[in-house]
Amino acid sequence: MQITLTSNEFRELLQKDYKINAEVLNYVRTSKAKGYLTCICSNNFSTRIEILNQKFNFLKEFDIAILSYQVGLLKPNKEIFQRLIEATGVQAGEIIYSDDSPEKLAGALELGMNAFVYEDFEQFKEELERFDIIV
Repeated sequence: MQITLTSNEFRELLQKDYKINAEVLNYVRTSKAKGYLTCICSNNFSTRIEILNQKFNFLKEFDIAILSYQVGLLKPNKEIFQRLIEATGVQAGEIIYSDDSPEKLAGALELGMNAFVYEDFEQFKEELERFDIIV
């Protein structure tokens, strides 16, 4: 059985279950206000990023966005993380990176970034506090 979707139906399907978590948004904004660089490094594909950004305008919340489809690299390739390091202008050891996939941490760790697996938002904040990041 083949399912045929219109372009609009496909776009709707790509974003329908996404919501902005107000607590996370506030955390990102407060982090920026305190002088921390906020970065996103994503393997997501261009259409989904574009649709979600149209809906939520979330990319403006990040100082730096390294998107796989723009740089032609995928996590865990260390080269995508090298791009992140270069974009931040800081040393790898000054970056704290989190991903919900343990396998995607390899390149970051290889370059000396601090990295951990994201389990939930409370655990994320606790991990950052271990690095003396208090927001």
